[in-house]
Amino acid sequence: MIKVTLKLIILLLFGSSSAFAVGMIVDFESGFESSSRDVLLARGIIEYAVSEIFEPQLGGQVTLHIKAELLDLPVNVSGSGGPVALTHKYLNPLSPIPGLLPGRWYALALASECSGMDLKATSGLHSGYHMHIAFNRIMLNNEEFWLYHDRDCPVNKKDFLSAVIHEIGHALCFGAVVDINGNYPDDMPSTFEINLSGNFDPEPEMYTFEELGHSGREIVLLDGDVWWHGAAMFVVGQRKRQTFPPDDAFNASYYYAKMMAPITTWSVSHWHTSHSRPEQVMEPALSDDLGSFMAREIGLLGPALQDMGWPDMALMAASPTTLLFAPTSMNKSLSAPQTVVVSNNRNGVTSITQVEILGDHAGSFSILSGGSPTTLPYLGTLYISVGFSPGSVGYKEATLRISYNDGITKHVDVALEGFGIMTDSDDDGISDFDETRDLYGLSNPFNWQVTDSTGENGETTGDGVDDGYNDFDGDGMSNREEFIFGYNPIDPGNYGVRTAYDTDGDGILDEDEAADLSGPFDPYNGDTSGDYFSDVPDGIPDGQNDYDGDGFDNAFEYRWGTNPLEPDFDIKIPASSSLGVGVSLISLLFFGVLLLKKRSWRS
Repeated sequence: MIKVTLKLIILLLFGSSSAFAVGMIVDFESGFESSSRDVLLARGIIEYAVSEIFEPQLGGQVTLHIKAELLDLPVNVSGSGGPVALTHKYLNPLSPIPGLLPGRWYALALASECSGMDLKATSGLHSGYHMHIAFNRIMLNNEEFWLYHDRDCPVNKKDFLSAVIHEIGHALCFGAVVDINGNYPDDMPSTFEINLSGNFDPEPEMYTFEELGHSGREIVLLDGDVWWHGAAMFVVGQRKRQTFPPDDAFNASYYYAKMMAPITTWSVSHWHTSHSRPEQVMEPALSDDLGSFMAREIGLLGPALQDMGWPDMALMAASPTTLLFAPTSMNKSLSAPQTVVVSNNRNGVTSITQVEILGDHAGSFSILSGGSPTTLPYLGTLYISVGFSPGSVGYKEATLRISYNDGITKHVDVALEGFGIMTDSDDDGISDFDETRDLYGLSNPFNWQVTDSTGENGETTGDGVDDGYNDFDGDGMSNREEFIFGYNPIDPGNYGVRTAYDTDGDGILDEDEAADLSGPFDPYNGDTSGDYFSDVPDGIPDGQNDYDGDGFDNAFEYRWGTNPLEPDFDIKIPASSSLGVGVSLISLLFFGVLLLKKRSWRS
C-alpha cells in the first residue's frame, strides 16, 4: 500500500466555525504499485484534485480517508466512486450518532463531518476508509486519458482530472440508494433522495419522493422525470437563470435542475445531459458565450453538499490554489489562459474590492477577465481568467490576490507558476533550439516545425499528443520537463522525479538549492554539476552527485545537515550503523525522490 497524505494547511479564518479546510488522505492501492509514467501521472492528478480543488473549498473537522485503485472497468467507463458504507442515527438505538437526522442514510464522509466523529468502515474490502474511487486501468494502459492539468484535453483523449473530480464527488455522498421499484433500504432514503422530486405529467407539478410513495417513485424513476429541489441549489439556480438564457433544464420556475433517473447503471445520481449551461454537478468542463474552458472547481457539487447537510464550507474559496501554466515561448504573446474560481459560501453579500498580481514576476502574468471590483451574492461565483507571457527564459512565479470585504477586510491568494522557454514555432512545449540541437551524440527525434512528430517509448510518428507532453524515452518524465529541468528526453536512465518541494526533481529541496546563491545548485535545473567540484553537467541528477568528494552524495548531506560543498570525511550519522549503504537511499526517499538512476547522458 502506498500512502500519500495531502493536508492543506492554508488558514481559512473567514468567520467559519471550521478554521481549516477539510483534510483528505489518499491511499493508493491496487494498480497503483507500478512506477510507470502514466500511473505516476495519474497519481499526481488525484493528488492535485484533492489538495488544490477539494480541500480549499470544503471545510471540515474530520480527516477523510480515500482508497484509490486502478481496476479493469467496462469499456468507456472512466471510473467509479462512492461511499464505502452508509450509516444512520439509529444503527444502534441505544447509542445514536449526534448531529445526524433520524430516518435517513448518510454516506460515511458526510456522517463524519456532520457528527464530528471519525466514522470509517469497520469491515469489508474498504475497511478503514470513508470513500472509495477507482479508475479504468485498461484505458490508462491504452493511453486514452489526458493526464495533465495545465492545458485543455485534446479531442482524442478523456480528461482524467474531470473523472477524478466526478468520482470524488460521488464518494463524498452524491449517490442514490433507491432501487428500481422505488424502495429504500429499511424504508429510509439517503440524504440524496431527500432532495429529489418527481413529475407525473408535462405540467410542473412536483412531488417530493416521500410524497410519491413506492409506486410513484417507480414511475418517475422509469420515466426519468426526476428533479432536485434543495434550497442551496435553488439559490444558485435563481442566480444562474438571471445570467444565462434558460434551457430545458429550467422548465419549472421553482426547481433547479432535472436529474438523470438514478437507477440506471451508467447515470447513477447524475444531472440530466440537458443541464449543460452554465455547469453541472461534478462536471468541471464549463462553457460560456466566448467558448469552452476548463475551470478547476467542484461546480454545483458545493451547493448539493450543503443541501445534503455538509456543515462547513470555506466561506470565501479560490480554486485551484495554484495555477500552473504550460511552458510558453518568448515569441508567443500569451499562453492559453487558466481560470480561478472564487466562490462565496457565506450567507450574505461579499464585496470583491480588488484583484491584483503581486511578486517579482508579476509582469509575466496578466488578468484577462474577472478583475474588476464586484459583489458576490450567497453562493455566487467569480471566474478570473489569467494569462502567462514570460518575457524571458526561466521559472516565473507570482501571486494572484483577491481582496474582499464581508464586514472585515480580508484576502485569499492563488500561486501563479510558469516556465518561459525560447522560441517554440510549433507550440508543442519544446523550444526550437531543443528540437534541433545535438543530444550528446544521439539523434534528435523532434521536429521544430511539427507539433506532433513523436509518440511514447521511442515512437517516431505522431500519436495525437503534442511532443512536449509525450515521454519519448519512457522514463516517466515528459519531454518538455526533461528539456526544461536539464535532463535528456531520449535517455531512459536520465530523469528526475519532481515534488512540491523539489521543482527540478534532482533530490535536493528547492530551499536548500536556493539558500546559497554562490553554490553550484539550481532549484530549476536538475543537472548543474558533477563530482569533485565539477561545475559541468554530467548526466546525473545533482542530488546523487558528490560535489565535495567526501563519499556522501549531495542529497544525503543536506538531509543530515552537513555541507555538500565542503569535504567532511568524519560525518556522524544520527542513526544505527546497521543502516549501512541503505542510508543514502532512505535520505532520497525522505524527500520523495524515487527511482532516480545514475546514468550518463552518453550511455
